[in-house]
Amino acid sequence: MVAAVVALLVFYVGMALSASWQKGMSFDEGLQIATGYNIWLRNDLRIEASNGDLVKRWATLPLLLSKPAFPPVTDADWRAGRAYRMAFTFFFEQGNDPRDLLRQCRAMVLVFGVATGLLVFFWSRDLFGNRGGLISLTLFVSSSSMLVFGAMVSTEMTVCCALLGSVWCLWRLLHGVTWGRVLSSLVFLGLLLLSKLSCVLILPLTALLVAVKLAGGRPLEWRLGSPRWFRRGRPKPVFLWVCSSCTGCLAGRPSGRITIFAIWPVPIPPILRLLSCPTATIPSIRRW
Repeated sequence: MVAAVVALLVFYVGMALSASWQKGMSFDEGLQIATGYNIWLRNDLRIEASNGDLVKRWATLPLLLSKPAFPPVTDADWRAGRAYRMAFTFFFEQGNDPRDLLRQCRAMVLVFGVATGLLVFFWSRDLFGNRGGLISLTLFVSSSSMLVFGAMVSTEMTVCCALLGSVWCLWRLLHGVTWGRVLSSLVFLGLLLLSKLSCVLILPLTALLVAVKLAGGRPLEWRLGSPRWFRRGRPKPVFLWVCSSCTGCLAGRPSGRITIFAIWPVPIPPILRLLSCPTATIPSIRRW
C-alpha cells in the first residue's frame, strides 16, 4: 500500500514538473514571486495585498539562499507600489535568470500539491478503505487541474490544500475530540486564513458539517480527559486568544505571520503567552 501511494505521488511530481519546467510564467506568477521576495527582504506589505501571502512566502523561500538581485529602494516602481512593473524589473532587468527563478518557486508549490494528494488518499481511505483511497489518489494525480496548479505559483493549490485539510480535520473533530485533531484543525485553519480572502468559505462549510453531525444523532467522543469546565454550577471564563499578531487577512492586509485562532476554556499556559501576543480577552461568557 505504501509503495503504491509513493509511486502515484512520484508520478504526480514528475508529470507536474515536466509540464511546467519549460513553460513561461503565467499572468500572476511574476507578481506573486516578486511580492513574496520583497516581503522577505524588506518586510514590505504595501504591494499586492489582495491575496494572502502564504504562497508568496512559501514559494520564495529558495530565493533567500540563491539571493537574486532585486530592485533597490530607489526604484520608482517599487516606491510607487506598481507590482507588475516591479515584477518585470525583477525578472528581466536585474541580470537574473527568469527560468531559474520560476523553477525554484514552482518546485516549492509542488509540496502543497503532494500534501493535497495525501489528504485525498487518507480521507478516502477513512470512508472507503484502502482500495477507495488508491482510486481517489489515482484520479487526483491524473487530474489536469491538479497537475497544472500543482507546479504554478498561485493561490489555487494552497487554498485547495488548506481548505480540504480544514474540512477534513473539523469533520474528524466533530466525531472525536483528541489533542491531535484539535492541533491539526488549528494548523490547517491558520494556513487557510493566510491563503486567500476566500477562506471565509470555511464558515458555511463548518455549519453544514455541524448540521450533518447533529442530524446523524451519534454522540461526540471526548478523549481529552474529563471536561471539568462543562460541569454545571461551575462557571468558567472563556478566553479568545490569538496566536501572534492578527494578520489582517480578512481585511485584505496580510501581515505574513501565521495566525491561529483558538478558544481556550482554561487560562492560557505561560509558555504560550511567551510565544504570542494576546489581543483579545472575552471574559463575559460565563456559562456554556
